[in-house]
Amino acid sequence: MNHPEQDHPAQLSEHELAELLETRQKYQAFIEGTNVGTWEWNVQTGETRFNERWAQILGYRLEELEPISIETWLSLAHPDDLQKSNNALQACFSGEAEFYDVECRMRHKDGHWVWVLDRGKIFSRGDDGQPLMMYGTHLDISEQKNREEQLRKSEQAFSNNFHHAGIGMAIVATNGLWLQVNHKLCQILGYAENELLNLTFQDITLEEDLEKDLSLFKQVISGQRDNYQIEKRYRHKDGHIVYALLSVAVVRKQDGSVENFISQILDISDLRLAQGQISDLLYKAEKQNQLLRDTQVKLEAANASLLEQSVTDPLTALGNRRVLNTVLERELHRTRRAEDGKLSVIILDVDFFKSYNDSFGHPEGDRALKMLADILKRECRAYDVVTRFGGEEFAILLPDTDRVTALEVAERLRSAVELADWPNRALTISLGSCSWLTGMQGDELIRFADEALYEAKRHGRNCCMSWLPPDSQISDTVASAS
Repeated sequence: MNHPEQDHPAQLSEHELAELLETRQKYQAFIEGTNVGTWEWNVQTGETRFNERWAQILGYRLEELEPISIETWLSLAHPDDLQKSNNALQACFSGEAEFYDVECRMRHKDGHWVWVLDRGKIFSRGDDGQPLMMYGTHLDISEQKNREEQLRKSEQAFSNNFHHAGIGMAIVATNGLWLQVNHKLCQILGYAENELLNLTFQDITLEEDLEKDLSLFKQVISGQRDNYQIEKRYRHKDGHIVYALLSVAVVRKQDGSVENFISQILDISDLRLAQGQISDLLYKAEKQNQLLRDTQVKLEAANASLLEQSVTDPLTALGNRRVLNTVLERELHRTRRAEDGKLSVIILDVDFFKSYNDSFGHPEGDRALKMLADILKRECRAYDVVTRFGGEEFAILLPDTDRVTALEVAERLRSAVELADWPNRALTISLGSCSWLTGMQGDELIRFADEALYEAKRHGRNCCMSWLPPDSQISDTVASAS
């Protein structure tokens, strides 16, 4: 089999040589313009050639990959993608497929995986039909794959919200047919899922409400509006009336036409019955909508209040033990992954606070604790986590802080408290700190800092102590507290 590259230049005319040069220049410009990596592979010998862009996609210079062969590709390909690639190659070799076309992962020089679209074609075969030369390209599609993953997560989040929502939800076609319904909607209307999917919303809407609903529905289809909300009535499977608040939003295609509708249906039957018979439907609808809005605001406020109470100490407005535990686990995870991870914890206690309470009363004791909380917040960094651990005990989480710095912070806090202008009598604090060592768990950081606190108390209080492993020998292994 003859190949153009095997022809001797002397056999070509000057015009033919010029055309060949122009063709090669166009080919090179096309390759550079499309920003793709190229490869050439002698299937029989394994000899392989890559262009510079092929290496750049993976963070290399071409010379760094030398000597280059098919083994170079195999060593950089993701092991889980090799079978898929091999199947596609075999399809080309056998003639079943004209092109080799695979999305696969290649290992970047810095260790992460790069998604590439690997395309190729057999350009020559031997007399026995076996493939000889194969040429192809690598296109970096990492951004596209990242977008696909983000879309997948977004769709999964929508699906979870849809199916587990506390209100009825449905996806509705332009002709009113239910395309998807959630369990709550089936419960509201009394139908099984397969029964609802064989109906339209028109089938179970009361005739008196249908014209109003269809009018707004048609306005959305025509593009006059993108959503609407109405109060309407459905007929339950067993025949009784279901009063509902319906909210409808449109999903449009790229050309602006309607893809489908997302409907949210809130059962307000109990509220309507409680409200009683009101002759003026418009007035009743407005009152009901206002009640729903007020209820929603109250629920949101109540939820916000409950959430705040669950993580906040009511006296000092600091985070509580739950906050400390949550942030500690997060910071431990980050610290373990960092090359030079640093993390410290300080636990402090007000010295002789019981006698302060006994002398001046609990209201004054609470006042002192709030004043102490203000001092701690003022003296700490914005990203330090100051919490009330319980009683007169406080805990502070110091990200990116080593043992020496943590002890300096503790001393600064101790001094600030000692010099503060206390209302009844001077107060002091004792502090213990512990800094993370490889292998430490969160409860160990707390326990060792607490041990250091009690060591400070044994040294006369109003001082700072830092926990060290036994015999003060710091190593990569966590030693048990002495």
